[in-house]
This record gives sequence, C-alpha cells and structure tokens, in this order.
Amino acid sequence: MYDSKGRRKMHTSECPGVCKHCNWKEQPLDVTNVPIKFESHETIWGLLVITLSILGIVLAFITMMLFMLKQNHPVVLGSNGALSIIILLGIVLLYLMNFIWMISSSPITCGMKRFGIGFFYSMIFSSLLVKIVRINRFSNKMNSSNKPQFISGPSQIVATCVLIALELVLVVEWLILKPPEVEWYLVNETQDEEYPLYTPIWRCVNPKLSLVLSLCYIYVLVVLSLAFAIKARKSIEFQQEAMYICVTSLGTIVIMLAWIPVYMLADGEYETPAICIGNTVNTSLIFGMMFLPKVLALTATSPKGAAKTTKKTKQSKPTDSTIPIPQQYMEPRNSLRGSSDSGKRSSWIRQNTRLF
Repeated sequence: MYDSKGRRKMHTSECPGVCKHCNWKEQPLDVTNVPIKFESHETIWGLLVITLSILGIVLAFITMMLFMLKQNHPVVLGSNGALSIIILLGIVLLYLMNFIWMISSSPITCGMKRFGIGFFYSMIFSSLLVKIVRINRFSNKMNSSNKPQFISGPSQIVATCVLIALELVLVVEWLILKPPEVEWYLVNETQDEEYPLYTPIWRCVNPKLSLVLSLCYIYVLVVLSLAFAIKARKSIEFQQEAMYICVTSLGTIVIMLAWIPVYMLADGEYETPAICIGNTVNTSLIFGMMFLPKVLALTATSPKGAAKTTKKTKQSKPTDSTIPIPQQYMEPRNSLRGSSDSGKRSSWIRQNTRLF
C-alpha cells in the first residue's frame, strides 16, 4: 500500500483484532522496478478477447499450413501464396498484440505496444495493396500485346517489403526520438479517510493523440487499397478477389472511424478495452473476408477431385481464382504442339503462376 504521495507504507506493529491506528514507516516508490503481471483476464471483455485471439491464431496457422500443402492448387496460385503468408503472419501477430496490451505497463511493454500495432497492420495492408495493384495491371494488359512487368512472386515480395520498411523506419524513429516511459497514479483501496491506503496503477507515458497519428501511414495504405479495389471490380476475371479486398478495406475504415473517438474520449481504465476489442474485430474481419472463401474452396473437394479440377482448369478458361491468360497467348485449336504461339502461352503461364 502507498500514501497519496506514492510512498510505500510498511506495517511495523502487531495489533490484535482490528487495528485502525498502527505505526507505519515510509519507503519511496521505486519507479525503476515496475512489476510485470497479466491484467484484465478476469473481466468479461478480457475473457472474450482472449478466447477470440486464441481461436484466431489457431485458425490462421491451420490456413497457413493448408496454403503450404496445396501450393499448386489454382486458388493458391491465383491469390499469390507468398503475399497470403505475409498477411496471415500479420494476422497472428495482431492477435498476439492483445496479450501485450493486457500486460501491465513497463518500458518494454510500452515500446512493444507502440511498435506492434502499426507495424503488423502495415504487413497486412502493404500485401493487400501490392496484390490489388497487380490485379489492376493484369486487367489493363488483358487486351495488350505486352506482358506486364514486375508481376512475378519475387517482385511482389520486394515491393511489399519496401512498403513495410517505410513503416519500420517511422516506428523506429518514433521510439528513438521519444523513448517509452511509464508513469503511475494511485487508487484508494480503503474507505478510511484518516488513514487512506493507495494501490499504484502503472501506465505508459504516451498521449492518445500520438498513437492515433502514428497510424497515418496505415490509413494511407487502407485508402489506396480501397481505391484500387473499386477500380479492379470492373474486371470480370478478378471481380471476386477485388470485392474481398474492397470489403476488407472499407470495413477497416469504418472500424477505425468508430474506434478513434471511443479511444480518445475513454477514461484511463477503458483505453485497453477500446484498443483490444477494436483490434480483435478488425483482425477477424480481415481473416474472414480474405481467407474463409479460399479455405472453403480448398477443402470443398477431395484430393482426386482437386486433381481433376486442376487438370480442367489448365484446359479451360480461367476463373476468378486463377491467373487469366491474354488472348494472344491462347493456343488455337488447330495449332501444333511445337508452334511458337503454344511456346509463348506455356512461357507466360510459367512466369505468372509461380508461387515464389
């Protein structure tokens, strides 16, 4: 227990029964030794967030394994497995951030909170932006004789890493210019006005507005993803994938517009619930929209049926989940196997449907 000035009260007398006037000696509050403990796990919102986070992490890992095992499936090839893995990693890390926010504040946990919430969202929306830009480039080049450049798996990974690196630079610069610190405030645990005893509550020295402004780069990525997704919905070949990205980006904007005023106006005790609940809802929306339809498509057929589907897909026109082939690379029905058009078509498929 502590007094109103933050000085620790240590009981030094032995009082039989109920003692209201005992001898105390004072010990200053040590701000360098902050106790680390898990908080909010006994509240209703805490139990709900923990349950959904664990469930989301398990489902994300199952989806990741499914994508790796079926990396030659048309659904995985068409959605670019490399970017999908990056998005899934970002989803897992965002769910783990809920546990970080529930740990009592310390310089280490405060730094992790400031670093993680922006960086992990940049992993997701950088990948979505690169994916939707690639879709738009395919749509624009469908009637062109020139193949789009920088659309291979490695090129997309490099572009995604560049976008993520920009967020990394901003977050690291913020941590260097303003190192994470903690402060405490006291809560009276007794009803005795003559001898009040207080319990210290630790929190990060971090203005609410600074956390909201630190996500400006994420806002830009979300808005750009939405704009390109709306444009790509005009393409029949990619309409379904563009719709998923459009709904994901639009839902994120709506959730952020609702979260920002709640977080800014909430009292100190409601800051953590506002962040954890908003983060859980948004992360679940991203996972549900971007991966639930693909998981259903991957698990809808048996291995034999999947093999037949893959064989038929190579012989028929592409669907929403496959890479479309420009008309000039389509092989004529009466052409020979060794013709130059057939070679162009095979080369185009090999270059544009590889996972990595």
